[in-house]
Formats: sequence, C-alpha cells, structure tokens
Amino acid sequence: GRRLGEYVILAEWAGGVLVPLLEVRPDRELAVRGEAFRPDRLHTMATGKLLLAMLDERRRRDVVASLPLERHGPNTITDRSALLEQLDAIARAGVAICEEEAAAGVVALAVPVDAEAAAAPAALGTALPLARYGPSRRDALLDELQRTGRAIASAWA
Repeated sequence: GRRLGEYVILAEWAGGVLVPLLEVRPDRELAVRGEAFRPDRLHTMATGKLLLAMLDERRRRDVVASLPLERHGPNTITDRSALLEQLDAIARAGVAICEEEAAAGVVALAVPVDAEAAAAPAALGTALPLARYGPSRRDALLDELQRTGRAIASAWA
C-alpha cells in the first residue's frame, strides 16, 4: 500500500463471503478509504469480482443469483448475464478492473494471490480516485499488485 500510495486490500473467499485479511489506507488528502464489505456489493468491487471469477461456474452462478445487483456508480453492472460474462472474462484475464462501478470517480483493480497453501481463494486489490488513473498508471498498479501477490503466495507456501 505504501509503495502504491493508494488503498490496498488483501481478501479471501471463505464461508461464501469476501473476508478482508489486511487493509492499508493511504495518508493523502484525496484517497479512497474503503468501506464495510457488504456481500450485496461484490458486483461493484474488483476484489469481489476477481474472487467470484475464481469460483467454479456453478457456485459463481449461485452467488450472482443471490446478489441484488443495485447500481452504486455510473458503470455498475446490473444485468446478471452481463455480470456472468464479465466474470468469465476476468477468469481468463486473471485481473479485474472496475471503473466507476462502486462509486463515481473511483477505480479499483485486483489480481489473484495464487497460493496452493492458501486455505481459500485470495485476491489483492487497490482502489484510487479516477483523477490519478490512466493507462500508464493502470499498468504500473497491475505490475506492483502482481509482484506483491507473488510475494504473498510465496510466503504462504
């Protein structure tokens, strides 16, 4: 989190819910502070979407069917079929990017923490103001998240 200068979360999927394991909050004026992880908002969160994408297809469909899919930002996906298609794409890509889905002006990115020793699927994500986001920043954030995710996986092994 300190290297990124943004909000960072490490979370796992356990007991059918997203469980935050660690949060690092930035010390800057304009920052995303994170909020309570409500199970009804998984469809708006990069970490939530990545963890859903890591589930087997049947379980993924069951969880998506249980979500209210309410709009929280201008780009929130509120259609179940569209969300399932996006989750399939996230599973193939190995990254989740949410631009103004949780709230206007907020971007979030997440990568998997691939650890065979992990008790449950895990993801590492960040959220930041749209004002500090662009293609080069996206690439730098994803590189750092993936590097850190590999280090976490190695430590868990």
